[in-house]
Parts: sequence; C-alpha cells; structure tokens
Amino acid sequence: MVWNKTNAGQGSFYRSQHEFIAVFRAGGEPHRNNVELGRYGRNRSNVWTYAGVNTFGKGRKEALAAHPTVTVKPVALVADALLDCTARGDVVLVPSSR
Repeated sequence: MVWNKTNAGQGSFYRSQHEFIAVFRAGGEPHRNNVELGRYGRNRSNVWTYAGVNTFGKGRKEALAAHPTVTVKPVALVADALLDCTARGDVVLVPSSR
C-alpha cells in the first residue's frame, strides 16, 4: 500500500511525500476481506491519502520519542488497515524497530 501524505517529508532535492506500508497475514486461514468492492461500505485502493504528521511543530520531540518508527503514522491510517482485514478478537502483530 502507498501512503500519500499531504505534506512532504525528509529530503533535500525531491522531498518524499509517500511511504510504502506493508500489510501481511500469517497462518493457514484464508485472508479476511472487509472491503469486497464496497460490499461492506468500504471502498479502497492501494493508494491511501492521509494527512502527514507535521514533526516540525510544537511537541515534535515528544511525538517522535513516542513512536517506534521514523515516520509517525496517523491513527486513522492504522485503524482503517485493521478494519479492512481483521475481525474483533483477531491477533495483530505490529513489529517495532526498537
């Protein structure tokens, strides 16, 4: 999936305004599709546009310290990814770089 940010991030010449987000599943069960071309009211593509977190404003150090990856992901992005492919009670692994 590609996260199309509303503000460009790091870089000096061409600043990156997108980030690749990997979504995997493990195990032998069939994958869960809570989208099904809008059947459940969710219409999605592989490009998601969410506001990027401005890490140059007030509280920058605290926001970065509280997040395990370089780029802080919007809560709505993570919530939508979970809604797309999980059911209540499913186990979700979020690997950390720490």
